Amino acid sequence: MIMKEEELKRLLSEYYDGTASESDEQELREYFASGDVMPGYETEQEIFSYYLSGDNIPEPEEGFEERIISAVHAHAAKENAHLFRRVLLPSLSAAAGILIITGLFLFLNSRKEPADTFNDPKLAYAETLRILVDVSSKMNHAKSALQPIGKMDDIRVRSLNTINRSTALIGKNLKPLEYLSGTSDAGNDKQ
Repeated sequence: MIMKEEELKRLLSEYYDGTASESDEQELREYFASGDVMPGYETEQEIFSYYLSGDNIPEPEEGFEERIISAVHAHAAKENAHLFRRVLLPSLSAAAGILIITGLFLFLNSRKEPADTFNDPKLAYAETLRILVDVSSKMNHAKSALQPIGKMDDIRVRSLNTINRSTALIGKNLKPLEYLSGTSDAGNDKQ
């Protein structure tokens, strides 16, 4: 079947716009089924050859739409369950954590603290000594925990001293070479 390109373009445009008549669609099917297609329309030929082979597509069975709709509803329910796990569960967990922290604060804050003043000077002195010994032991414990940092600082100081000695030795050994660089510069100035 021979068709002019302008006619083919018009029919394809109407077909893709959805305004083509049944006879126009049939004419396009016949043209692309003939095998003698203009260059540049091979893609449309594949599309229409699929339509020709797809004439025997069966109608959907009864209840097909209901199954699709129920599957969509099931998927939506599943998404709502994910929303609960993703949003509501972390919010409830955060609220529970805040309640626990508030409860601990109130519990620890409500414990009876020792009185700030004493009527008996000996008792006040004994309490002061007990507090100072407690503070001293905690400071000694903290000091022992910081000993590795002190060792690292000692290693840093020793390393810097070693580098400084090496640099001084290299500088001392390069002093005689300054004489050569001074004479070579003077020689270059004369040339």
